[in-house]
Amino acid sequence: NITTYTQHSKKNTVGIKEVSAGIPHKYYSKLLNEKKCTKKKPSKRNSPEKEIAYYQKLGGCLSIRKKPFERLIREVAQDYVHNLRFSAEAIIMLQHCLENCVVDMLSKANLSAIHAGRVRLFPKDLQISMKIADSSGKCGTGGLSAGAPAVNFGVYIKRVLADVSVSLGKKKRMSKNALYQLNQLVNLLGKAIVEKAHFLNSKELQARTKKTISSREIQSAVRLILPGELAKHAVSVGVKAVTKFATN
Repeated sequence: NITTYTQHSKKNTVGIKEVSAGIPHKYYSKLLNEKKCTKKKPSKRNSPEKEIAYYQKLGGCLSIRKKPFERLIREVAQDYVHNLRFSAEAIIMLQHCLENCVVDMLSKANLSAIHAGRVRLFPKDLQISMKIADSSGKCGTGGLSAGAPAVNFGVYIKRVLADVSVSLGKKKRMSKNALYQLNQLVNLLGKAIVEKAHFLNSKELQARTKKTISSREIQSAVRLILPGELAKHAVSVGVKAVTKFATN
C-alpha cells in the first residue's frame, strides 16, 4: 500500500504521508523520534518482576536496531518498486508501527496462553491471535463495510453469468440469495473504490484537493483494495472498456 501511494504521488522517496496512509491506524505511535533510554538495565540477578517493570517503562523506545531494520525495509520494497528511497522519518515511523504491531500480537497471544492455563507461549497461541485479527473484518480506510445495497445490478449479473455459462458450455442458474449477495458485493466494492479514490484526491496526500477524480485515482484505488493479480486484471479490463467506449 505504501509503494502504491508513493507511485500515485509521482515520488521516488517514501515520506511520512505515504507511511501514515498505508498502515493501519491502530498501530500508530505517538513518538516519531526515538527517545533516549538512559535507565540502567537490571541484571540477571534481579527478580523477573523488576525486569518486566523495566521493559514496561521503555514505552516509545525502539528495540530493533536501526541499520538492520532499514536494510530489511529496503529489501522488501525492492519486491514492489525498484530504486525506491525512504526518508529517515519514514523509516522511524515504520519501525515504531511495526514494533507496536508485534507488541499487540504478542499481548493477544499471551491472553490465549493465560486462558489455557500456561505461562509459556506456543506457536498455536500466535496462530489463534492472527486468525482472530483476520476475522475482525476491518479493511481500513475505504474498506468494505456491511450495509444494504443501494443499486440493483441483478440484470447485469445475470448477463455476466450467461456469458460465463456459454464459455463453459453449460447452462447455469443462480438462486435469489446468491444474486442478492453478489449485488451487495458489487455495491460495497464500488463504494470502497470511490472512497479510496476520494482519499487519494484529498489534501492528506496532495498539495490541494482537485474537484475531479480522474481514471488515475480509480486505478490506484483498485490496486489498493483488490489483491495482486485480480487488481491487475481489473485495471487492464477497465482500460480496454474505456478505450472501446472512447473509440465508439
